[in-house]
Amino acid sequence: MLRLVFTLIVAWFSTSCLIDFVAVPTVFRTVSKLNEAGAVGMKIFSTYNVVEVILGLIIFGYALKSVVKKGLGRKIFAFFSLVVFGIALTYNFHVSPRIIEINTERAKYEMESPEYQKISVEHGFYHRLYVNLDKVKVTLLLVMLIMAFQKLPKGENE
Repeated sequence: MLRLVFTLIVAWFSTSCLIDFVAVPTVFRTVSKLNEAGAVGMKIFSTYNVVEVILGLIIFGYALKSVVKKGLGRKIFAFFSLVVFGIALTYNFHVSPRIIEINTERAKYEMESPEYQKISVEHGFYHRLYVNLDKVKVTLLLVMLIMAFQKLPKGENE
């Protein structure tokens, strides 16, 4: 089971990095209209958020099952898995839907209008929240990856 969890953590970590550092920035560099780039970016994120919830649930379920065994490392792993699962839930059920709503509202106005500027303040808040939560998520996934790797039985991590 640990090998499966390790594989899921590697998959979550690597796909998060691919989306955050390659896919979405490429969209914003290649699509000329900001609203269209934002819509594509949010489609990528909102679709991936569902995958993150599923990965988070499986990993957290494993962590809960293993936390009954003794060891501080298992408790730390369980706590980290709870945090990344919570972040995935927050993305899926609050942050991404709210950014999509804000982008839909902003698209009704010209960029120079006071309404657009006002809505952009809230957009900035949610965008920064997403970015900062993602930094925490990716960091914790990397730590969890290392923790799981160290627990793999000899022969499987060589």
